[in-house]
Amino acid sequence: MTARASDYKGNEAYFEKLRKKKDIEFINRDITKKWNPSTNDVVAYFDPEDKKIYIDFGSPLRKGEPSLDLMYSYDLGIYLFGKRIN
Repeated sequence: MTARASDYKGNEAYFEKLRKKKDIEFINRDITKKWNPSTNDVVAYFDPEDKKIYIDFGSPLRKGEPSLDLMYSYDLGIYLFGKRIN
């Protein structure tokens, strides 16, 4: 996961807690292939503690888009598959 300095400011405690977690599962752009910084970057992550998938504002899935509303996992799946198909 990459975070810009502007993402970090004001959210220091959150990012430090996330950095120390060992059970975070990162989701690559193509989930069938291994991570690669230039061809298959991280687009989201799953936190098994709260059972939620998070998409950072800096994620390639979010380029140029406004803030997302809270979504149920089904709706998020539809959103992610729609992004992958388009």
